[in-house]
Amino acid sequence: MLHGIIMTLFGLISLIGVVGYLLKNQSLIRGKKLSLFFFTFSHVCFLITGIMSWLTSVSPIVFISTVVLVFISRIINGLILYGKNNPRHYLVTGAILMLAFLLYLYCL
Repeated sequence: MLHGIIMTLFGLISLIGVVGYLLKNQSLIRGKKLSLFFFTFSHVCFLITGIMSWLTSVSPIVFISTVVLVFISRIINGLILYGKNNPRHYLVTGAILMLAFLLYLYCL
């Protein structure tokens, strides 16, 4: 249950960031649009998995695949949209995802 709350909040905050980025940058080239679409898709999947975990037990394969999808999309997003990767950002993101994963394992 607690991992579902973390996942839902993380997904919502990330999607709010997408909306803010789109409002700030109206014209995007195709590569940036594809990167942002993949980022949005992965975080919507993460959000849905978080909401599903409130209601029912989520398969470990589904959980792990959404975590990996989110992490990959964040790396691609940093490289394509901003042209760099910030190691501290991935440390914080990895810590949040690891916390959700450990809580998920605890609730099994």
